[in-house]
Amino acid sequence: MFKLSKERGAFLFYGITLLFWLVVFLSFWPNMLVYEPDGLYAGWVHIWGDWSAHMSYATSLASQNIFPPQLPILSGHILSYPFGVDFISSILLRLGVDIAPAMVSVSFVLSLALVWVLFYFFKTFSGNAKVASIATFLFLFNGGLGFLWFLSDFQNAGWNIFNNLPRAYTHLAEEANIEWINIITSELIPQRGFLLGLPIVLVNLSLFWKIFKKEDVGNWQMAAAGIATGLLPLIHMHSLAVTAGFAVWTIFLTFSKKRWRLWFYFLLPAVILSFILIKIFYPQLGGQFISFKPGWLAPNRGDDPFSFWLKNAGIMLFLPFAGFFFAAKKQLLWSVPFWALFILANIFIFQPFDWDNTKYFT
Repeated sequence: MFKLSKERGAFLFYGITLLFWLVVFLSFWPNMLVYEPDGLYAGWVHIWGDWSAHMSYATSLASQNIFPPQLPILSGHILSYPFGVDFISSILLRLGVDIAPAMVSVSFVLSLALVWVLFYFFKTFSGNAKVASIATFLFLFNGGLGFLWFLSDFQNAGWNIFNNLPRAYTHLAEEANIEWINIITSELIPQRGFLLGLPIVLVNLSLFWKIFKKEDVGNWQMAAAGIATGLLPLIHMHSLAVTAGFAVWTIFLTFSKKRWRLWFYFLLPAVILSFILIKIFYPQLGGQFISFKPGWLAPNRGDDPFSFWLKNAGIMLFLPFAGFFFAAKKQLLWSVPFWALFILANIFIFQPFDWDNTKYFT
């Protein structure tokens, strides 16, 4: 998918990154759904909450023989939910795989794929494998100043604290209005659509960046990306919105007759497929979900936006601004939609649940 041989040590950085996250994923994914003598147990609170629905969707899809599939918890209604990853698990169920491995194995494989594509995107954007490795770790190990509460708890409890952590240190809503939960625990583990939607976005962005830099991109690559994008309404709707924004921006920056044929291969399947799927599965979709809320969750407990993001993002609040001094002009210009997303998601809520703006921030 990308040529690492041109850079000395690139394979080393890629190998270390992938190996590290392989060990991390092997440490927790097998424990997410565990059979005990008295039933099936969830290994994380958000698995207990989110996956009760996902398991219902997967088992229902495995037994339904109608199109469009019906919502299993509301008879007679279309399954208006991005069920793409659950559909993959439903195929495994139809093949005779038990519910726990059918769910966990898909998420485990997609987790590794996410790390691979994260590295690929950062390598493509920066041209440096070391930077790509560091960026991948920064992205997945994100978090704000919650570690200060950990240090306080550690001082009181000592090493015994690791036997039973008293709280989630990236989610201290009551204590400090820290709502930016770590990506692994809040999105990668519970939100199955995220695990496939984000890699599709990252591949798209990598292709868009190459087009902007006037590098060779094949028609077949754009067509494949367009098909994957067209399926995003059934995988992860937020990913479709982000891809659309970047596509419009990159087309604007690269407007020329020579590029239209290349964009045609992407836009034709992306627009037609997504339009059809949205019309079938989301007839209720509209602007009524958007609401005006400056500061996102900052005002909930009396914070101003700066102090809120300082607590929630920590050093990551300042690193992007440092990029202004080190990034190339082309990188700064092409990355405008990233800043636009951050600003817009701090002003508007784009779905019924306020916290879900995190999908845009991610």
